Amino acid sequence: MSDQLPPPAGAPFDGSADTPALGEPELLASGTVLPTVEPPRRKVRGRTVVAAALGVLLVLLAGGAAYGWSFLNRADVKLARAFDATKSSPGDLTVTVDGTGEASPEVRYAWTTDGTVQLQVSPPGSGVALDVISSGNRLVVRVDASAVPGSESSLQQLRTIADTLGPDGAALTALADGKPVGMAIGPGSRLQKLLDEAGASASADPGSAAVAQQISSLADTVASSIKDNVTVTAAGSDQYGERSTLSLPLKPVVTSALESLKKAVPALGQSAATADLADLEGRTVHADVWVSDGRISRIAIPFDQFGDGAKGTVVIAVGTTGVQQPTEQVTEVSDALLDKLLGGLPALGSDSPTG
Repeated sequence: MSDQLPPPAGAPFDGSADTPALGEPELLASGTVLPTVEPPRRKVRGRTVVAAALGVLLVLLAGGAAYGWSFLNRADVKLARAFDATKSSPGDLTVTVDGTGEASPEVRYAWTTDGTVQLQVSPPGSGVALDVISSGNRLVVRVDASAVPGSESSLQQLRTIADTLGPDGAALTALADGKPVGMAIGPGSRLQKLLDEAGASASADPGSAAVAQQISSLADTVASSIKDNVTVTAAGSDQYGERSTLSLPLKPVVTSALESLKKAVPALGQSAATADLADLEGRTVHADVWVSDGRISRIAIPFDQFGDGAKGTVVIAVGTTGVQQPTEQVTEVSDALLDKLLGGLPALGSDSPTG
């Protein structure tokens, strides 16, 4: 098999280059949505530029791009296969912000091949404060409110409510004590029936499908623009593995996104039409991606490239641990508890209180 070289740095891939000898691989542009990363808030000049840049980065890290970056540059087959391998087997990623001089919170997202996902949030210097596991038809939640300052009064209120409900309040007591609580969700569950009765489910809104389609169309437009404008170059190797640098000019991507936004959400059309993108001219976002043992091992996005005194680096460490199930007994939320807590919800749009 003959080796194929990636396109020169700075040259966007247009599909005209020869494919590797094995033929063009099947590359995925979809995946699991990742948690977003909120940068430190700064009241500085150029805030709009930084927000726009971070918006593009979030698109890269969501909608499948974090695992399916393969569609960005077909010439780099090794990187493409690494993202596909990462997506196709159980794994996890942990997001932190380094280099700010302050302790960073951690957000951990994990997945399995059967569709189970997990989100864990840890405040700086504390253990996991929020742990949510979803398999599509079941939800398990654990909240360690002791890691959140000033939460004791809320915990006491929760225990008081649990006491008034008697045995049906066992799940609320467990939740207040930092124990895992489980609940059936999705079609056929008592929760879904109560939401349907209240008119609060997404299926009760005839416009929800149209909104979902608009969002999907916007994401597809942005993904296509990223694919057409990004370049990937090899950058050597270090302790994290083989490194590649992705470079993405902001203006064409943001312009394409705004044009699609005007079509998808008319109410925002006027604001999008008047957006000043002059400051984006010539600005390029860079991100480093490492591959180890055929899988993505690390992604780093420096903030200082946005200027205006921004500092720190968003670091995404990718592992293979996957979803971590609770080691303690899970207390189930009973249908009786749901009826007492949600059974009195009025139907949406009704002005009459429910007795």
